[in-house]
Amino acid sequence: MRLHFLITCCIFYCISTCHAQENIKIEIEKRIRQEQTPPTIIQALQPLLIKASKIKYYQEKDSSSTFYEVKLKYKGKALSIKFTEGGDFYDLEETVALKKLPNPTQDSILAYFSSQYMKYKIKKTQIRFTSAQPQLIELYLKNVQTAFSKAIEIEAFVKLEKDHQSGLYEFLFTEKGELLAKSKILTREADYVLY
Repeated sequence: MRLHFLITCCIFYCISTCHAQENIKIEIEKRIRQEQTPPTIIQALQPLLIKASKIKYYQEKDSSSTFYEVKLKYKGKALSIKFTEGGDFYDLEETVALKKLPNPTQDSILAYFSSQYMKYKIKKTQIRFTSAQPQLIELYLKNVQTAFSKAIEIEAFVKLEKDHQSGLYEFLFTEKGELLAKSKILTREADYVLY
């Protein structure tokens, strides 16, 4: 535990002294038991949990907040539902293949990567659903599309130039494939798959 704390402090110090102009995303995710998840979250998830499989519970911390996240399979879909520390809904992410997105969205996203990077490899694509409505899970199950704001989240390994600015990044795109945000994901160096 003490080593974990020291490593976390070192990472935050390195980031605070970094002069780079890009956003950096740090998430420390720890698997927990269902009993360690606030009961209000378990209650909100009941409509999904009834028919879900491969249910896993996590506590996630970034530089300023704590979240609870539940990952599961529901009717063949890989879902990740995130809640704030207080138990409020934050977002729901559905893993999809890039080729399942509408063709214009795919084309726009791929055009961005081709124009900005020497090489790239997409690791994961998700549709992120957000809503101010507390009954988001029920609305998602009923496929009430007007209840959500949607965005496309992509994790990709990118290489800008030879031996320069390579790494794992998270990209957030609109439903039409227009870039909204980009953050470098800090991870162990051994996790990088470079070309």
